[in-house]
Amino acid sequence: MKALSFPAGNMKTLDRLEGGTRLGTHFDRKLNSDAPLVSVITICLNAEKTLEQTIQSVINQTYNPIEFLIIDGGSTDSTLDIIRKYDNQIDYWVSEPDGGTSDAINKGIQLSCGALIGILCADDFYEKGAVETIIGNYSADTPKIYHGDMTRIDVHTGEKTFLLKPPEDLGRMFQGCAVNTPATFVDRRIFEKHGLFNRDYKFADDHEFLLRSFSLGVEFNYVPQNITFMREGGRSQKHYIRACWESFNLSIRYGGAVPKTLFVFLITVLKKAVERRIAKWCPPLLKRYNSLKILSLKNSTWHGN
Repeated sequence: MKALSFPAGNMKTLDRLEGGTRLGTHFDRKLNSDAPLVSVITICLNAEKTLEQTIQSVINQTYNPIEFLIIDGGSTDSTLDIIRKYDNQIDYWVSEPDGGTSDAINKGIQLSCGALIGILCADDFYEKGAVETIIGNYSADTPKIYHGDMTRIDVHTGEKTFLLKPPEDLGRMFQGCAVNTPATFVDRRIFEKHGLFNRDYKFADDHEFLLRSFSLGVEFNYVPQNITFMREGGRSQKHYIRACWESFNLSIRYGGAVPKTLFVFLITVLKKAVERRIAKWCPPLLKRYNSLKILSLKNSTWHGN
């Protein structure tokens, strides 16, 4: 299996640092394995507080072979020290300035070799056995997007807040990103046929890719188990109005009904604004609100603080 031969785009070489076992010779053993190779791409920038847990969640997976790549945007904190600590357990890592999140993701996809590709940001971490769970549903016959459940984690307390399950009707992607991107693994043939992440979208690039794939008839395979833990407060949550606006525009672009999509956009923005106010003035009330949204956490093996 060879890496994708997409154009490199804005990939820079100035101030570039790299490492990992792929620079040695043992990587061929993974390529020659009878089991499907799964690539996990972690993108990061100044992620010293969370990256180590992300790395450990990948290298301690029960499935083998996994190709692990880290794409760093030129961190200036201790992120690189953490990466170097695990140099012999990371297949390849690179640190250099890039064009943002989607550019870093695309770079990782270009460098990857796996039949399935998962994207795990440095704020998130996998459930133990997550990759093995996905592979248990994998078929090489038809290119699919495999996706599962995701548990949100309070960034301040480390407590689980609620479990996110995708809707039965994925047509709801026209009103928002209905699939949990950090709990998603994409057959590489889909990237080869339909392209990479669109760099025109700064906050809804994952939604754009998933909605584009859905509109082009790509098959989605839901795996009803928790796959990933995601810390609240990521870039799309910090810039939720811009993220919602991008999602609204791309939903219209791909054929969503204007009145319904606009209504969902306004309701989402209002909901986020109310949640922020509650979090600021009455945190216990927000915790109670989140507890009402919990569907089931019994199958999650991570127990937090």
